[in-house]
Formats: sequence, structure tokens, C-alpha cells
Amino acid sequence: MEEQTKAEKKPIDKKKFWLIVGGSIIGVAIIVGILLAFLLNYNSTAPDKVQITNQELTYFSINANDNYHGYRFVFESDSDSITVNSEENVISQNDIEGLVAGRRYQISACYLGQSEGANSDYSQPVTWICTFKLDCPELVYDNHTNIISWNPIENADFYNIIVISGSQTKTFEHVATNNFDLNQVDGGIVKVYVSALSSNPYLYQSDFSTEFSTEFYKTFKSLVSATLDRETYILTIVGQQSLTHIDIQINYTWYSCTVTPTITDDQYVFQISLSDYASIISQSTQINVRPTTLDEYNVYIDTPLSVEIV
Repeated sequence: MEEQTKAEKKPIDKKKFWLIVGGSIIGVAIIVGILLAFLLNYNSTAPDKVQITNQELTYFSINANDNYHGYRFVFESDSDSITVNSEENVISQNDIEGLVAGRRYQISACYLGQSEGANSDYSQPVTWICTFKLDCPELVYDNHTNIISWNPIENADFYNIIVISGSQTKTFEHVATNNFDLNQVDGGIVKVYVSALSSNPYLYQSDFSTEFSTEFYKTFKSLVSATLDRETYILTIVGQQSLTHIDIQINYTWYSCTVTPTITDDQYVFQISLSDYASIISQSTQINVRPTTLDEYNVYIDTPLSVEIV
């Protein structure tokens, strides 16, 4: 009986054994390969910190990873949370809705997989205080009123205006209205530039507008009043606009004087010493004044104003 049992046992087929072992190794290798491929494509490695670049706009970027489906940027503050998904690893400030100037944000980012569970970890947060540059004004000119106006800029409190007329350049700062009367400068070939400003330190001054240029013909407004103090020979003239020269007529002779105004209650006050003309004035029965006609662009066409001697 024992001999019969021994006879029934068959020797191990070594060839089949090694085939089985080899197949098992190959199977394990395939499984490991699949797992490695998955881990390479979707791993928990976080991107580097978000880089912030300030140019004409502010840009936010992370290192690219083509093994992922996209990118996610998160802006966290004490008041809100803003999420931006992007196919690119760079976004601009214009791509983000809801940012508030002056608010402090913690910015982090991750890679996006085919599902939420396949996303990478988030990068370490970086701190950023939100700032904006104001929009640039667009100028419109009314040649009937000589008024230049522009669209009110959102969040702007003031405007800076640069006016170039011939060799004259004037800057008007912190103008509260969104218009400008060219009669405040001399006529000529006039160029105007306007930029917007805000009292909020996180809202930066806009670029200056594109150049506005026109031929401006100025007709001087009539003077309001003129009085001469006979004791001091100080001539005080009140006008409706800024002037650089005023004509004075004494004994039918006209003299041109350079003047600088003092602005009081929206009126322009000019004071001129006529002490050098005292002897002539004492013999005069009447003194007249008018704005000086400078050239074809700057003329005065009204009747001269008589001076009251007190």
C-alpha cells in the first residue's frame, strides 16, 4: 500500500514552476508600474509658493505641472475667500472678481486633478495687500464753451491736469470736478493731459490720458471793478479770470503791465503800483483798464473799464 502511494506522487515540473514565478513577478511589476504612473500623475506634492509680479497689472503664478488638469488659486482674508480655477499657471488681477483695495489676503495654490480627490496639496500661503491703479480718463471737448470734460472715474476723488499752451505749462492739482475750463489758460495750440487720483493709499494714480490737442481762441472776459488809492497809488483790479497782462490808459496813452492774481472768493484780484505815474495821474481826468490783447489767440473786444479814484 505504501509503495502504491509513493508511485502515485509525481515529480514537480520545474519548467511550469518558473513560468508561474515569472508570471507573478511580471504581474507585480505591472501593478507597481500602474501605481507609480498614478502617483506621478496625481501626487500630493504641493507647488512652490505663489509668485507675485507687479507690472502694468499684478500677476500671480506657480510653477507649471503638465501632469495635472489645471491650477487653483485661493485668496483668503478675514472677510471672504475667493477661488480662481485656471488652465494656465499664471493669472492677472483682472481675472479675479471681488478683490477689495487695502484688504490683506493669504494666497495659496494647488494643482487640479481629474477629480477633487486627485488634487495636489496647497502651497504655503503668501501675504499680499490688494492695490489697484485707477482707470485712465477719456477727454471730450466742447468748442462752444471751451470746456474739456471726461468720464467720472470709479473711486477717484481728484484729478491732476497738465495744460501746455505755447511755451506756457500749467499744472492744476486735486481738481474735484471732472471738467476743466480752458479759459483758465492762455489761448494757442493747447495740449491737455488728465490723470485720476484717490485719497485711498491703495488706489494708485492712473496713467495720464492720451494727449488732447486743439487750437483754443480765448476772448477775455470784462473786468469787474478797478479802484485807485490816490495816497498810495495802488491800483486794485478785480477780474473774472486769470490774466498775465493788463493795459492801463493814462492821458490817452496805453501802458501794458505784467500782473499776478490773488484769488479771493472765486474772483481774481490784481494790484499794480502806479507811483511812477503819479505826476501824470494828477493831471489826468480819467484812467481806463482792459486785459491786454496778446495775439490772435488771446483778444479783448469789450469797452475798457473806467477806474474809480478814491
